[in-house]
Amino acid sequence: MTLLSVLPRRFRGALDGGVFASAFASRVAGGAAWSLVGAVGLRGGQLLAMILVARWLGREGYGQFSMVQATVGMAGALAGYGLGMTVTRAMACNRDHDRPRAGRIQALTSLTAWGMGGFFAVLLLLTAPWVAVHCLSAPELTWALRLGALTVFLSAVTGVQAGALAGLEAFKTTAGINVGCGLAMFPALLGGAHWGGLNGAIAGLVAVGVLNWGLNHWAVTYALARAGIVHDWRGCWGEWRLLWSFGVPAFLAGAMTAPVNWGACALLAQLPGGYAELGVFNAVLRIKQTPEMLVGILAAPLLPVLSHCYAHGDRRRFTLLVLAGLALSMAVIVPPCLVQMVWPSLSFLPYGDQFHGDPRLVRWLMAQGVLVSVLGMPLGWLTASTNRMWLGFFYNLAWGAAYLLLAYVLVRMFLGVGLAAANALAYLLTGVPFLAFLAWREWRAFHASRRAATGGIGGVSATGVTL
Repeated sequence: MTLLSVLPRRFRGALDGGVFASAFASRVAGGAAWSLVGAVGLRGGQLLAMILVARWLGREGYGQFSMVQATVGMAGALAGYGLGMTVTRAMACNRDHDRPRAGRIQALTSLTAWGMGGFFAVLLLLTAPWVAVHCLSAPELTWALRLGALTVFLSAVTGVQAGALAGLEAFKTTAGINVGCGLAMFPALLGGAHWGGLNGAIAGLVAVGVLNWGLNHWAVTYALARAGIVHDWRGCWGEWRLLWSFGVPAFLAGAMTAPVNWGACALLAQLPGGYAELGVFNAVLRIKQTPEMLVGILAAPLLPVLSHCYAHGDRRRFTLLVLAGLALSMAVIVPPCLVQMVWPSLSFLPYGDQFHGDPRLVRWLMAQGVLVSVLGMPLGWLTASTNRMWLGFFYNLAWGAAYLLLAYVLVRMFLGVGLAAANALAYLLTGVPFLAFLAWREWRAFHASRRAATGGIGGVSATGVTL
């Protein structure tokens, strides 16, 4: 599947003669092809490994495993979210005509990732007993949280490494790393769960994280040398304004998203039978997120190319590429979501009989998946590539407030179904007004895609109201 093949016929003529011509086409199509290889290797291996771990640990055990992952993921987002996106955009905009600046930005983001990652890893290590008792109502999770603290540091550092490789358009190298880590996921997680239960599974995640860091370190060193970019450790602090204008709002957006998700899950975990409900919720969530992750990796070439087009004033190609990404997102995500909304039992099937739950949980999660395809994916590309990260922050602020408020009310009434409903409704209530505002601000850039986006939003809104 290519970006061109999923577009309506009336747009293909313009793309054939413009965006998808000559060397430009090779950059997008080649990057997407290698990203697809990496997606299949990493996400496919990860999904299968998680399914087997869930069957091994059971509903409650997998709920605890998911809560530890969410806690570690929250700390990792606080440590390094936005840095990878910052270095991706900076590399894409400066690798050709300002290599010294690219080297300064790479050094600055690396130092920031090391410092923030180390700080939050130590913080989680020290506060693990308090978090396990007072936040998760599960003192037995203390050692699992301590083991996971190392992945906080690793995720911050590898986020910058992966961002640099994306900005340099080293998609083939990234695909190889993803395939290697995906293959390593099986022995690490399954072996750890077999020998050490929950703590062993977390240790397996740490082992894969160490492997990922080592491979990315080698790849970034080679890619920078090939591009003629050298780390400028002494002069890097002169680029601090970039962190303020782009990195800080991206960090705040991520720093808000992860704690909001964690807080909503914690509301469910603290209720009687909450971890079993959380196990079912996260099992279905894994299935829902698979096509979303596929689109995220398939469309990885879009951010550096969009940033390059926007920086050089090529608004036509920019707009048509956004439209192509939207079409790809809807083509990959919407069909499986609709199928599972009609036949919810398909979502429970891979996990066995013990994970069968309320069909309404599946339908609400899949409705939120449709919203992600129409709103979330395009908005992420647009706010990042046009350096409107503060706008993204305010959107996440509104979404987070709506999600927590709805979760506080609905989780107490409907448990896992309430959590899924709160997620979808928060996306619907905040995403549509935000898209309308962004389209108003960027009328010329969005004029070609306005009708397609409006139609998609109308269909999604009808689905949400019907549920």
